[in-house]
Amino acid sequence: MGLPVRQQRTLDEIEGRLAGSDPRLKSLFSIFSRLTSGEVMPWFENVRVRPIADRLLPTRRWFNRIAGRPAKRMRLVLLLPAALSAIACAVLIAFGFPSTPRLSHAGRLADGFGVQDQPWFALVSAKGTIIWKHVGWLPVPALAAAARRG
Repeated sequence: MGLPVRQQRTLDEIEGRLAGSDPRLKSLFSIFSRLTSGEVMPWFENVRVRPIADRLLPTRRWFNRIAGRPAKRMRLVLLLPAALSAIACAVLIAFGFPSTPRLSHAGRLADGFGVQDQPWFALVSAKGTIIWKHVGWLPVPALAAAARRG
């Protein structure tokens, strides 16, 4: 039984490189081949060819590595639901809950949160002195006019 073409090509490349690098090694190898040509290969040196199993070996090792570490599986089982619930909370916060207070047409956000006090505004100069102040609700155009005046 011969070797597959790919393996034979690889062996021929190795033989060519060795012959080019050390001619004495090639003569020793030919002597060894003539002396052992009539003998049967020992069973412990015989290698079975399993192309499909050899190609699937990295995948099998990966599965064995994962199966051999139950702590990793447990971490995945515990952290995946926690991560998904954190994402769900972030989406709900970003888009708002149905009961979240919204701005009314008058711009009174404080009513939705139950704030009991009046807001106050102050314009401060670069030196730190108060130029203008107002206590209570103030429409945006009035605030802009006060800023232009100050």
